[in-house]
Amino acid sequence: MLQRRGAQYKTLLRVRKTQEELKAQALAEARHRRQTAEGQRAELMAQRAQLLSEAGERAKGAFDPRLVRLYYQHERHIRHQIDDKDASIRGLAEAEEERRQELEGAMKERRLVERLIERWEEEYRAEVNKDLQALSDEVASSRAAIARLDEKRTR
Repeated sequence: MLQRRGAQYKTLLRVRKTQEELKAQALAEARHRRQTAEGQRAELMAQRAQLLSEAGERAKGAFDPRLVRLYYQHERHIRHQIDDKDASIRGLAEAEEERRQELEGAMKERRLVERLIERWEEEYRAEVNKDLQALSDEVASSRAAIARLDEKRTR
């Protein structure tokens, strides 16, 4: 019975490790998506800064209100994209946190199974030692009985 339980525990541990690996992979993917979005946001911020700088330079020279208005319309468009990207990053950060919590849960489950296996191994060793001691006692008592029989025969 103990051997069968050990095999079940080891199978369960393999399952838990696989689940943990899948959760770790999901976390890595979520982290990558968030970092990619943050990189895109940084690019948009750089575009916006460059656009404002260029608009300021154009306004210093020959002032063309239509051109300046186009620059600022484009800047507002980029600002809206940045705001959308910020919202996306917040959502991705929340998803990443959920994946991290799922991974922590999977790690706890794996550690729990590992502790069960350790307890099972201790229990199994204790039973094996008990059986060995019983066998050793039986051998010792049989030898003692044989020695007494030999002693009675030699008299």
